[in-house]
Parts: sequence; structure tokens; C-alpha cells
Amino acid sequence: SSSLLQLRLSLRLLADFRSIKSLYYPLSDQSTWKLGSCITNLAWSLDSDIIYFTNGDQVISSYGVYAYDLNTHSIVAIASGILNRVIPDGEYRGYLEVTTSYYAKEGGCYWYKAAISPDGETKIKLSEPSLNMPED
Repeated sequence: SSSLLQLRLSLRLLADFRSIKSLYYPLSDQSTWKLGSCITNLAWSLDSDIIYFTNGDQVISSYGVYAYDLNTHSIVAIASGILNRVIPDGEYRGYLEVTTSYYAKEGGCYWYKAAISPDGETKIKLSEPSLNMPED
């Protein structure tokens, strides 16, 4: 079945990431990026052979959301934050639900959920910023 195939591919991808996490990959902006020690929250795109994931170095401020293209084997940075899921339906179908944050000049880290387009160009707040991480 297709869900079994997706599971196998996800597990293979996770194994590949763990075995090559010390390598560098070019990003679309021609900078370089090193895989961190923590790859989590794998999620398939709805319409293509893209797997989204969260990557970081076990410090929450270092986490980012990335896309891995199964056809080109390229990795692209999408947004800072933690991937929650790919939104399956509604107005933001196919967008990524991400928990992200910003630091206010008056002090404190403010957390909120955002819908981010698959190319990372559009970010829509889904919750009001708060000093506490948003609940599911």
C-alpha cells in the first residue's frame, strides 16, 4: 500500500540523514548548512515528493524547518521553528504549520503558530504571540 511505501521511504530517509549528518549541503541561497544532531517531525508534502522535517542542535532557538526533495536529493531551508504538520485541508491546504518565535525588544521570547507556504515565502499567524508555547 502507499502508506507502507511512505513509511519505508521515511525510515530510509531518516537513516540517510543520521549517516550523513556531518556533511554540508548547499541551500538555494548558495550559503551552506550543516545538519544538526536532532532531526524530527518528518512530514510528507501533499502534492509532491518532498519531505519536510525539523532540524536543530537540541537548543530550541536553533531549530528550523527544511524540505528534502526525493527526486533531486536537495535540502532547502523553509523557516525557523518547529514543524507541527502539513495542513491537510482548508484555506491553507499544503502549508506547513510551524511553531515559531521572535524576541521582543522589551524582553522575552514570544511564541506563536504560523502557516508557512511550502516555498517559505508566505507566513500567516495562526495564533497570537505569547510568552508560553502554543498548545496543540
